[in-house]
Amino acid sequence: MDRPLRCSKKRFLVGTSLVVILLVMGASAASAATWCVSDATGNDANNSTSPPTPFKTIQLAINKASNSDTIIVAASTYLEPAPGPLTVNKALTLLRRAGRRRCPEPE
Repeated sequence: MDRPLRCSKKRFLVGTSLVVILLVMGASAASAATWCVSDATGNDANNSTSPPTPFKTIQLAINKASNSDTIIVAASTYLEPAPGPLTVNKALTLLRRAGRRRCPEPE
């Protein structure tokens, strides 16, 4: 005779916890934003989201971004208003603007 499958309460809680953690991790990855920076067309008064309204300075994009966000920077020489190097104090992806990694075009 087959024995019924038993799932201990502890195993159930561990399994359920893992599923919740994976869902939360997936949700945070899915909610990562893309910020755009362009020295030629940017303005730091913009919101840098879609429709595309890029920032003028890289530091402002870094300051506005959250962990796991991506900042796409158009090719240029950027004169940042603050003296010294850029300050990156979170996990970000910085990409040059090229190919498929372009900010969306204006509608």
